[in-house]
Parts: sequence; C-alpha cells; structure tokens
Amino acid sequence: ILSGLVGSEMCIRDSGRVATSMQSTLELLFQRLRTHHPSSADHCLRVAGLSRAIARRLSLTAQDRSTLFRAALLHDIGKIFVPIEILDFPGPLDAGQRRIVSRHSELGQNLLLDEAPALAQAIAPIVRAHHEWFDGSGYPTGWRKTASPGLHASFASSITTTQ
Repeated sequence: ILSGLVGSEMCIRDSGRVATSMQSTLELLFQRLRTHHPSSADHCLRVAGLSRAIARRLSLTAQDRSTLFRAALLHDIGKIFVPIEILDFPGPLDAGQRRIVSRHSELGQNLLLDEAPALAQAIAPIVRAHHEWFDGSGYPTGWRKTASPGLHASFASSITTTQ
C-alpha cells in the first residue's frame, strides 16, 4: 500500500537513482513508525492522503505536492522515541507525559536530518512545525503566524488537526 501511495508522489523530476533512494528511505522510516506504533502510522497515512487531495485542489505545483505528501507521511516519525505506554495511555496525560509527547516533532526533525539528509532538506521544517498554531500557542517553538516557516508548515498544522 505504501509503495503505491509513495510512488505516485515521488516520481516528479528527480533523477531515477535519487528518487529510488528517497523512496526507499521514506518507506524505511515509515516502517519504523508502523513497527513502533501502528495507529500513529495509520494516522500519518490518513493525513498524507488528505494533504494530497487538498494540495491538488489548491493547484500546488508537483514539487510542492510531493514535499507536502512526504512531510505528512512522516510528520509523526518522532513518536518512535515516545514510549508505547505514553502513546497508548488511556486517559489525559500528566505534565511529564505531555512534555515527552510534545518533543516528538523536534525529535522527528532531528531524526530526518541525521538519517535522511536529502529527504530532510524539504520536509524536516514541516515535521518540526506540524503542531504550531497561528496564535503562537503551539509547540515546539510557539511561532506566531508571521514567524511560521512558510505555507507548508501552516498547512501541515491545519491538516493534522482535522484527525
């Protein structure tokens, strides 16, 4: 299923070798998330599908659609560093648990920068910013609308909150 989704978005003017390598990296990272926490991976698939549909509706360029799709697919990759007991906690999280969960966007960005630099160049800022809000109440940075790192980060934030 992932290969079909990823393949259709990946083949946009990248050289064959680079596209294949980036697709493999994307799939491996996604599989790490699926192995650690299947429901987070399922959520990422839903967000990626929604982002693809909305990006087409907005007539974004093929490159922007691909970037947004990749970022949506891996926006919660940092959750591989969050213990299952916290991800599956059956009630409201306490302050310590919330602090741990709220680090997942930064941890995801760092993972991408360390392990997938070619992929990270475009999507790491979106992964980091997917919980930022226009009013500055989001995390990890508390960006306000004027300081947000571009359309894609704001767009990713609006998409992930629809789930």
